[in-house]
Amino acid sequence: YLVECMQTGAQATADGGYSIWGDIQSKRHLMAFHADVQTFQALRRPDATPLAVLRSARKAAATEQLSYFDDSLFYRLEKEGRGLFDGRLVRIEMGLKRGWWHSE
Repeated sequence: YLVECMQTGAQATADGGYSIWGDIQSKRHLMAFHADVQTFQALRRPDATPLAVLRSARKAAATEQLSYFDDSLFYRLEKEGRGLFDGRLVRIEMGLKRGWWHSE
């Protein structure tokens, strides 16, 4: 579904224009994200233990409702993208985005 949405966006982009897809979550960073959030929340609980933080992070990651994608998808899109996007794909960039909420 994500690739189909990207294809539609690329087709709708004027020649020489840009299509930007943001806030696509990395599966590789899912556990680290939840561990960071749970660690921050544990700082306010004097009875929190490292094991409790780890368990909470694992539970939160296991019940995550957002869609997460393997980074290899984007490397594959960059490698094979010209065919998938009718020659319109030039480059894919990936980067981590800083969260601005107090728990990120």
